[in-house]
Amino acid sequence: MRTTSVDRRGLRTHIDAERDRMIDFLRTLVSTPSVTGEEAAVQEHVVEKFGSLGLAPDVWEPDPDALRDHPGYFETTSYTRVGYEGRPNVAAVRAGAGEGRSLGFSGHVDVVPVDDDEWTYDPWGGEVDDGRLYGRGSADMKGGIAAFVHAVEMLDELGVELAGDLILQTTIEEEDGGVGGVLSALERGYQPDAAVVSEPWEVPNVGIASAGAM
Repeated sequence: MRTTSVDRRGLRTHIDAERDRMIDFLRTLVSTPSVTGEEAAVQEHVVEKFGSLGLAPDVWEPDPDALRDHPGYFETTSYTRVGYEGRPNVAAVRAGAGEGRSLGFSGHVDVVPVDDDEWTYDPWGGEVDDGRLYGRGSADMKGGIAAFVHAVEMLDELGVELAGDLILQTTIEEEDGGVGGVLSALERGYQPDAAVVSEPWEVPNVGIASAGAM
């Protein structure tokens, strides 16, 4: 039977016990190159994962014509270079059991290009060595995506229902300003009451903010 009560200690214990599953998903994300402009392949893994959680993924490509009148719109360098075709965003909603406020989990899948000379590990390998996972995007920010997906998966397995909706989204183009990503998601209607953006910042600290960089 599903319940709205939360055994926090039990939840933490279950999260820790199943961490290898989170690492496996993270390795899948890291081993799929997703330099800004080439995000489609990694988003396919997100769609598959959301589906395995019983969620219905919403997959869409940004529509610049629908965004141009927004005060936050500008033509990003990646849009100018390759456009938005074949560069989907993904979102899914885990419906709440009551009338509680909604919470969004947001992360970007694009990463900056790789200079092989700067790496001692395969940047697309997702290799784990002495408790650390190495690879482009492992911290910024595929690790954050894997973490919030794992959290939701653990809630499901323990039968924890929340009063409000959880909105999960993975977006494109953050490295170029996020117009085709988060702005597109907001304009599509994904506007939670609050959001956790799993960008790393002096972990385990949590930064509190009310506006983005652009």
